[in-house]
Amino acid sequence: DGLVTASEEMPAKGECDVACLCVPSPVANGILLQGAEQLPDRVVSIARVDPAQRQSLDTRAKQVGGNWLLGTGLEPGLVEMMALHVLQEHGSADTLEVYCGGLVFDAKGPLHHAALIGGGLGGTRRPAIMVEKGQVRHVRRFDGLQRKTLAPFGDVEVFHDGMTPEFAGLLTSFGVQTAFQKTIRWPGFTAAATLLNDLGLLSHDALDGGIVPFELTQRVIADHLARPTDTRDATALHVVASQKGTARKTSRSLIVDGTDPENLTSMGLVTGAVAALSAQLTLPQNVGVHFPQDLYKGDRSRLLVELDALCGGLNLSHIAVA
Repeated sequence: DGLVTASEEMPAKGECDVACLCVPSPVANGILLQGAEQLPDRVVSIARVDPAQRQSLDTRAKQVGGNWLLGTGLEPGLVEMMALHVLQEHGSADTLEVYCGGLVFDAKGPLHHAALIGGGLGGTRRPAIMVEKGQVRHVRRFDGLQRKTLAPFGDVEVFHDGMTPEFAGLLTSFGVQTAFQKTIRWPGFTAAATLLNDLGLLSHDALDGGIVPFELTQRVIADHLARPTDTRDATALHVVASQKGTARKTSRSLIVDGTDPENLTSMGLVTGAVAALSAQLTLPQNVGVHFPQDLYKGDRSRLLVELDALCGGLNLSHIAVA
């Protein structure tokens, strides 16, 4: 009832109760900043918020009386709510580890995750954030490289990526001393991406003739890494909370493994499900910009419970919050 996915034609104000923007960040944030008057008061967007635009978005929302829930998909979105759930369950944790990512099973080349996101490399220039010694610290994306064995993939590599400044700040207010969020990729991804960068193929600076190396590289990769219709892929979210000096750890995992009849990726299904469920939840009453952690209402959040049921109804082969 009144849930709309953004497309080229936006609904007129009053035609729906909630607008759900499932488009890339530059498009979604552009719609909010330039077309807010056309939107209903309640908006849910999966798009990551550029820290430089955060204040402008909040100001714009307040100007139009908007209640905007931003960055509410898988990552960011479900990550923050799952992390709060694990921290609450553990009790006095001072360390939080988050691992999240989606991979293609039948093409284990280091760049083949790109088939899940339209064949491109995504935001290679995105800054990364962690919490160290109780302080928010900026680190380079791809730093903190580790090899891990994570279900359902097996041997993978993980690196710093994804944590939002809003969530990092919240964690420090809880007394968390160490926290990081790492993206999951097949082994060799970091070396391949670093080589492309070192060769200048990820540069956003235009060459003579107007060619932008990054855009050209994205195009070439997309042509070679198109997703076959029968591709099996999976998305995993693993969250671990612990206290230094003790052996006890609390962990929770959500795993989506399978191929959807509509050929959507597992990551796309989870992202859409989180956005759709979030649109049905009660948002904070005050106008302005809000973030996923603002939805968390305590043990076994309604969103986590309903996500189990919804994804089961989407005929995914496996999903568990355990």
